[in-house]
Amino acid sequence: MPRAIQIIAEAPPLASQSVFYWRALIELGSDRPMSMSGPGQIPLSSIRAYLDELSITDHLERDLFKRIIVNVDNHRANLMARRNREAQSKPS
Repeated sequence: MPRAIQIIAEAPPLASQSVFYWRALIELGSDRPMSMSGPGQIPLSSIRAYLDELSITDHLERDLFKRIIVNVDNHRANLMARRNREAQSKPS
C-alpha cells in the first residue's frame, strides 16, 4: 500500500468545525507564491479575500480564522524546512 494511502486510512476523523479550516487551507494553498526554495506562505491578502468571498464580516471571526490559517501554515512551513534540512544533511 502506498504510504500516502496508509496515512490517510489511519488518520483520525476531523471534527466538523475542523473540516471548514481544512478545506480553506486546501483552497488557499493554491495562492502560495513559488520561489527557488519551494512554495511560500499563504498571503494575508488571499486570506482576507477568502473571508470576503464567504461574507464573513465579524471582526472576531475574521481574526480567529486568520490566526488559525496562519498558525497552521507556519507549522507546515517549519515542517518543510526541517525536512529539507534533514534531507540535505544526509550523505548522498
